[in-house]
Amino acid sequence: MIVNQVRKWGSWRVLDDQPDKNFKVKQLIIEPGKSLSFQRHLHRSEIWIVVTGLVKMETEWDKFQDVIHLTPKSIPYEVGKMVWHKASNPGLDTAYVIEIQKGSKCVEEDIERRDE
Repeated sequence: MIVNQVRKWGSWRVLDDQPDKNFKVKQLIIEPGKSLSFQRHLHRSEIWIVVTGLVKMETEWDKFQDVIHLTPKSIPYEVGKMVWHKASNPGLDTAYVIEIQKGSKCVEEDIERRDE
């Protein structure tokens, strides 16, 4: 199991991986002023729960665009399969997120990135 992966936006680590039950749980750490790539997934949906900090989530589905700011007081936010999404941290503090992946393939290879 991958313990920790450092990225230019912060890092992530797998907390639980149950491929036979079609889910994976990760912790994401997003540094202030940083963002993940605009991406979507064919085989999984994701539920985002912000534990600390602020996360700006941009989504696009069938030409509909939306922006929402997630905080620890927000309800869990679900990103459906094939929904383009980009998470960023516009705040001054590091954001800690729990990401729950649900689907037939909860693997890193199920990421399609879009040029911006």
